[in-house]
Amino acid sequence: MSENKKEMVAKLSNVKLVIGKGFDLYCGLKTTYADFLGSEMQKFQLLMKIIDNYDSTVNRTVKLDDKIEFWKANCSFKDISVWHLFFALLKKSHDNKKWNWCDIEKEIKDSLLRKTEKDGEVCWKNVGAALQSLLKASCYFSAFSTSILASFIYAKRNRSLFNTEFDFNYYLLDELKAFEKSFGIYIKNLHGGEGYEDRSFSTHTLFSRKANSLINKLCNKEEIRSIDTFNYDTLEIKDLYEKINHINGDEDNPIFGIDSDEFEACAPQSIFTKTNRRMELDIKSNEYYNARQFENLIVFGHSLNSADYNYFFASFDSLQMTNMANNNKVIFSYYIYDKEKESQIRLKQLKAVRELFEAYSKYKGNSFAPNKLLDILTFHRKVVLREIEKDEII
Repeated sequence: MSENKKEMVAKLSNVKLVIGKGFDLYCGLKTTYADFLGSEMQKFQLLMKIIDNYDSTVNRTVKLDDKIEFWKANCSFKDISVWHLFFALLKKSHDNKKWNWCDIEKEIKDSLLRKTEKDGEVCWKNVGAALQSLLKASCYFSAFSTSILASFIYAKRNRSLFNTEFDFNYYLLDELKAFEKSFGIYIKNLHGGEGYEDRSFSTHTLFSRKANSLINKLCNKEEIRSIDTFNYDTLEIKDLYEKINHINGDEDNPIFGIDSDEFEACAPQSIFTKTNRRMELDIKSNEYYNARQFENLIVFGHSLNSADYNYFFASFDSLQMTNMANNNKVIFSYYIYDKEKESQIRLKQLKAVRELFEAYSKYKGNSFAPNKLLDILTFHRKVVLREIEKDEII
């Protein structure tokens, strides 16, 4: 006996709902990396002018004092982190194209993993080594991005150097937190700013109404046991507020992190992993989130990128997905956000799901035929893709 997917999903009990940026976008909230970076354009335009001036005036000089004085004369360090300069360099290397190409977490990961500078791409190892070279009275940096980042850090820290590679990475993390704060302020302003005092016809009110409508489309709201959100804003929806768990921090403490498998725990760069960042937030928080048991998982608006694989692997383990005796399901819901790209959007969703379960199969020890697991799960209707319609709520 068959039934349509909408009816099937409505009958699911004990649901965990997982939402990502696509949820906010569906509801009309511009929370993409491109939107945020665009909002910081004034800073980036200033920095790109500084980059041009640096290249033409002090980059070739061996006098370190010239570089320091250049920064003091051209830049206020108060609101500009080294990561603002990092992304300004990236934008320059992309010929000042729109930010649509930019994935903040991927660029952070690549720069930390990179062992040498290539085609102008930043390598933080080189920057750290350049700063160490100052201890030997050497101040000539061969690569441009290394020169400008190292001199910026040296000037901003008022000529203070780092004792170890760990100290250097802790500094980069502190600067990243300042950059993240900018993103948190941007998200907060999307909802009407500090306090959200007047919500009668505010963006926040409209967002909440759209979000409530969308949740009712995704599942039976009465069966939601918890909502795990990868977004930083909070869903203020009656009866759901206490069920929300922010996976990567909130608008007060947003997290840009990388996959925990990229570095061993002893590596200086391991402090940038999402596992480490989440644990750091948990240590500082007095709140305790009670993880509720669930039997079905519904995912919407998440790109399923590899940086969050460990989260999904843990969720699949909780569902005992490889146990065909149970009827627990994972529903990947999506929508066509651009009719002209309808086919590409579907194929992109399929590809993301395939790659996720291929990685999960390998994680479970099946490296010989990792694609077989998804075949079996779809055959048993334990993994389902569901397209929902885009509507306009006013």
